[in-house]
Amino acid sequence: MSISTEEEYDSRKMKIQEVELAIQESQTAVRDGINLVIQRGDQLEDLQDKSNNLANSAQQFRKSARKVRRKMYCQKLKTNLFFILIILFIIWLVLSMACGFDFHKCRAKY
Repeated sequence: MSISTEEEYDSRKMKIQEVELAIQESQTAVRDGINLVIQRGDQLEDLQDKSNNLANSAQQFRKSARKVRRKMYCQKLKTNLFFILIILFIIWLVLSMACGFDFHKCRAKY
């Protein structure tokens, strides 16, 4: 082989190596891109699951809050009725002490 043929051969060989290197870099970039897409898909699935769990928890919280609100309303109603009855009893007791238990002292005499 002559020097120019050898140089051409080396030049071609270097170009082929450069192209092969570029192809390998491209393949690596594509693989990395595919891996990122897969990771994002997994993350989106996890996020969707967490979102569904949060929605279910919110619904359960809403139900239990409504139940507690009703229970507290009934408790407040019972307490208010109890105090009203006590006040009425005290009023009756004071009036009966002042007018007699059969209210004969407070009746108008005709």
